[in-house]
Amino acid sequence: MKKITASILAALVVMSMATGCKDKNTTTTDVRTSATTAAETKQDDPSEPSDPDIPDRPSDPQQRTTNGIKMSETDIPSGYYDFAAQLTSYCAANGGDDNIMISPASAFLAMSMVEQATEGQTNQEIINALLNGSTDEEFLEFSKLYSSYLEEDELQIANSFWMCEDYTENRFLPDYIDVLTNDYNADIGSIKFDTEGEQTVNDWVSDHTHGKINDLIAPGDLSDLDQGVGVLVNAIAFDGSWDVAYENVSDQTFTDINGNTSDVPMLISTEDIYIEGAGATGFVKEYEGGKFAFMAMLPDDTEMNGNEFLADLTAEEYMELWNSRSYTDVDTKMPKFESEYSTSLIDAFSSMGINIAFEGSTEFTRMLEAPDLIKIAKAKQKTHIKVDEKGTQAEAATAIIVATEGACEITESHQVFCDRPFAYAIVDTSTGLPIFIGSVNAA
Repeated sequence: MKKITASILAALVVMSMATGCKDKNTTTTDVRTSATTAAETKQDDPSEPSDPDIPDRPSDPQQRTTNGIKMSETDIPSGYYDFAAQLTSYCAANGGDDNIMISPASAFLAMSMVEQATEGQTNQEIINALLNGSTDEEFLEFSKLYSSYLEEDELQIANSFWMCEDYTENRFLPDYIDVLTNDYNADIGSIKFDTEGEQTVNDWVSDHTHGKINDLIAPGDLSDLDQGVGVLVNAIAFDGSWDVAYENVSDQTFTDINGNTSDVPMLISTEDIYIEGAGATGFVKEYEGGKFAFMAMLPDDTEMNGNEFLADLTAEEYMELWNSRSYTDVDTKMPKFESEYSTSLIDAFSSMGINIAFEGSTEFTRMLEAPDLIKIAKAKQKTHIKVDEKGTQAEAATAIIVATEGACEITESHQVFCDRPFAYAIVDTSTGLPIFIGSVNAA
């Protein structure tokens, strides 16, 4: 795959899947292109009546209203696409042979609460990494709108802030608490940074992730700190039923990242949205309601695994794939799978230019009355996904642990057979943004 220099998320949705597919010949490509051109010609002719039985082309920019907020991909700042892509690329490049899944949305929302706590160069580094080109006011406005827009019955977002009871040298500023409660709808709590406090945060996370993420805060994450300050947490939970459930499930062969084969339950269907480009083919399968969809991406290179594909995928290439959507029959296979993944985000954020917040800063001046030298001691994310014939459950939780400096270490039928490592994303269909994005290297 040609690698284009760019910043990245693949995604809300971080996720990738491995798929195997049949080589496509020139005729297949020509047929798809001709069908797309014909649809464009028809759409551009206002004198020709529309056929109510033919849906709008999926490649057209769509604008959807949720909670009174309208959004399409043109409403999303390019800096967010870059952030999502860079985060996905870093985690995939360091994912080894594992199935990975990250949520750029969860990481963004958690760190955006840190952005609201800081000023000066500390603040600017966070803005440049997460939403390059925006002002502080634009950053907050996008964070609020995007979070409100995403929330639906099938996707729930929750935020919380846990203040350390033993941190008595400073006073948390009321304005900061107001921003968290009013703009982020955050739950506010006070805990001791001990094993009981760790369990309190984990219980909150479990309650907001279908009970699937129970140990985001590991033993010692809080209790081993010399002096903790607070914990900022975001949780996202998705529970979507397929618009058309799978009826054909059959044990078939999957070849994993190491070339080992095994018989696994394979979901088999003919879908109607095909994607091709950026060194991959794939398909899009919608969930009920049409706001969210699953996008499977199978590398053209049969020697490439899902993590390698995502590591090379730029923001531009991701959108190239998403915008290649066309209505045509696609014979598909992918394994039923369930996996969980956890990772530290410190190195990923540092690779994007966030340094001062991890080294120690006196610029947490919108959080604290007279800040000590404060730093982000830990930044971590844990995810879970289950895909079967009925639909998908996916969850992500991100914790940013703030402490005093020195507290701790830092129509033509196509075929897309995902019977080998592939990548995937759970996307918002109006913007193409991945809420979750990941890979399947073993089933």
